[in-house]
Amino acid sequence: MPGCVVLVGYKGRIPWLKSYGSRQVKPDVVAMTADTVFDLASLTKPIATATSVMLLIEDGLVELDAPAARYVPEFGVKGKE
Repeated sequence: MPGCVVLVGYKGRIPWLKSYGSRQVKPDVVAMTADTVFDLASLTKPIATATSVMLLIEDGLVELDAPAARYVPEFGVKGKE
């Protein structure tokens, strides 16, 4: 990840807003700015996956420290058991 923007909201205020790194690295490096626009489609998979896994953990159906192969046996091949 070449860069990001972090925003913390609290009680209707924004007490923290800061940009880090670069928003572009090729062909030239361009610094990240707090007003950089992001494509939200790129967030769908990680947000949906994390939320789903946390709900499964909350329901006791998944253990956070368990190896992935416990739930997806195909992951436990070639010495990755």
